[in-house]
Amino acid sequence: MNFLKISEGLNRFLYRKEVVRLTRQDIELARTWTKQLIRDSHPRWSEEQVEDYYMKLDQIRPVAVDQWSRRMGGDGTI
Repeated sequence: MNFLKISEGLNRFLYRKEVVRLTRQDIELARTWTKQLIRDSHPRWSEEQVEDYYMKLDQIRPVAVDQWSRRMGGDGTI
C-alpha cells in the first residue's frame, strides 16, 4: 500500500477546506501582498512582468522537505 498517496490526498483535502474559508478580503490581501513581494524582489520589473510572474505562481508544485528523512539518507521530499 502506498502511504504517500494517502497523505497527499489528506493534504489536498485539508488545503481545499482551508481555502474555502477565505473571504474575498483575505484573497485580495494575499494577492496584494504577493505582488508587492515580487515588486520588492525585482525592482526593475515592469507591471506586466510582475503580473506575468504572479500568474505563473499557480504552476509551481509545492514540495515539503522532511529534514529527518534527509538526515537519515533519503532525498527528504514528501
